[in-house]
Amino acid sequence: MLNEILEAYRRSGRFVRACPWVVLAAVAVELAQHAAEISLGIYDSKAQAQAMEGAPLRMGISHGKVLVLALLGYAVARFLAFDDDARAAVRLEPAAMRLFGWVLAFGALWTVIGLDGRPMLMALGVDGRTAGIAVAVVAVVGFVLQVMLAPWKIAAPLGNPAIGFTRSIALAWRHLPWGLGFVLLAVLPVMALHYALFLGAIGHGRAVAWVMATLDALVVGYLGVLLIAVEYVFARRAAAANGESLLPAAEMTVGVAA
Repeated sequence: MLNEILEAYRRSGRFVRACPWVVLAAVAVELAQHAAEISLGIYDSKAQAQAMEGAPLRMGISHGKVLVLALLGYAVARFLAFDDDARAAVRLEPAAMRLFGWVLAFGALWTVIGLDGRPMLMALGVDGRTAGIAVAVVAVVGFVLQVMLAPWKIAAPLGNPAIGFTRSIALAWRHLPWGLGFVLLAVLPVMALHYALFLGAIGHGRAVAWVMATLDALVVGYLGVLLIAVEYVFARRAAAANGESLLPAAEMTVGVAA
């Protein structure tokens, strides 16, 4: 597992170096969210952070950030699958874009559930504590499901229709314990740094908040790439164990002919 974790980090770094402008899109939207948070006084105190957590401006930008990070999935998956080829990463292929559209739609659904689930339940009369528990349970289920859908989420931007939603689950479920542990161990260090920068900025003045926010935006840009790289490594493992490839048959044929 350690070798796979190191590969995910190493190749994420390669993508950042090869396609910096793609990553900067994620950095820019994260920085925009932090700018909104600073204007709302979120970094002034813990009490203000809690009070403004669900502010419409912050939540609106959060939705946009998730979309941009999801779009990273197209470029990163292609970069990794096509041997770290920057041109392949940004090449817009109609078949791949159509398949990836379904991945984006599914991701949008989970974004709404994750970001808007609690206020929606409370608007329906569910008390805050129960709504919070319900969203937390869905988040755990969603995490497991996202790991099982990794082969689909990677194969789609490669233009491979053979690995769809249900086929992805069939490939991944036998490797689920390994996959869950792998994803957690690989992502946790960078995720911890992300939250540490956010919490460390609170209560130290806006100048410090801007410095921490800028650093955090850079971390989030890398984290977005790393998340896809981790999914790619797991998806490749799950597919290979069943004698399958994440690439479409046409690409495999070209590779053999070459």
